[in-house]
Amino acid sequence: QHRNNYRAAFRSLFSYAMKSGIVPTNPAAAIEVIKREEADPDTWPVARVEALMKAAQTFNADMVAPLAVLAFCGLRPDEVKRLDWSNVNLKGAKITVKSATSKIRRNRLVDIPKNCIEWIAPMHEKEGPLSPAYGTFVRWRTRLSAAAVVGVDKARERIDQHEGTPGEIITKQAKEWDAIIHD
Repeated sequence: QHRNNYRAAFRSLFSYAMKSGIVPTNPAAAIEVIKREEADPDTWPVARVEALMKAAQTFNADMVAPLAVLAFCGLRPDEVKRLDWSNVNLKGAKITVKSATSKIRRNRLVDIPKNCIEWIAPMHEKEGPLSPAYGTFVRWRTRLSAAAVVGVDKARERIDQHEGTPGEIITKQAKEWDAIIHD
């Protein structure tokens, strides 16, 4: 996609240069659009999602609601990080994703399935962020995803070993956790 973005920028630049009389033609007009196939979204088997949710309950209960919304409602991670409890209507089983929160910058309503309601109802609050702060969210999402793969006991050992370590080490460990998730 980035090549198409460059193509569009060059076309605009040369189009302006043509209108200004700087160049006689737009050489970027001959560059073809690169078509790419959309990849299917990455989905996890039910057992892995169940393990992820149990790991969240075990290690960090503040991550249960954001992970449930990610897993069952189809919101993007950045949308979940910016979501507020005031936009979650459990009675109507809808999440309002505001334009400022959405990647596509449009308001939309997202259905909340029953299984998600069961996970998030015990922690539903009237207002405030649904998700922990950005760094905490990313770090714990990675850790809990790895715990879903390796199991709670092994994950507990690794998390206990690394709690409170400096930023460089945490970055290195995040790559290790990420490798576990994608193996």
